[in-house]
Amino acid sequence: MPSLKESLKKLRTDEVDLTLIHWPAPNNGVPLEEFMSALAEAKSQGLTKQIGISNFNIELTKQAIAVVGKDNIATNQIELSPYLQNRKLVDFLQQEGIHVTSYMTLAYGKVLGDPVMVVSCP
Repeated sequence: MPSLKESLKKLRTDEVDLTLIHWPAPNNGVPLEEFMSALAEAKSQGLTKQIGISNFNIELTKQAIAVVGKDNIATNQIELSPYLQNRKLVDFLQQEGIHVTSYMTLAYGKVLGDPVMVVSCP
């Protein structure tokens, strides 16, 4: 909450559209239940319209759902590209009704030079 409030102050706004928790490291000292509850509280206080997760695998997503409910998780931002599909996780998220937000969609730009991906124009 303090970090979000500080960000809101810097942004000169009262709320943001989406607040994500980014990739919790194992044994990072902050239990998943604590930061997911804090995100839910930020949403209930009107500091953020939606909350989400980032880089959560299926097990971490299940834990997050157990804390705040799947309807309160707007998205899981994960790495997806033609080279990295992560179909099991995407299928799980879709079954749970959690949107997928992709990052690294061009795989560090490697997709642009892949002859299979290059589209030639007449």
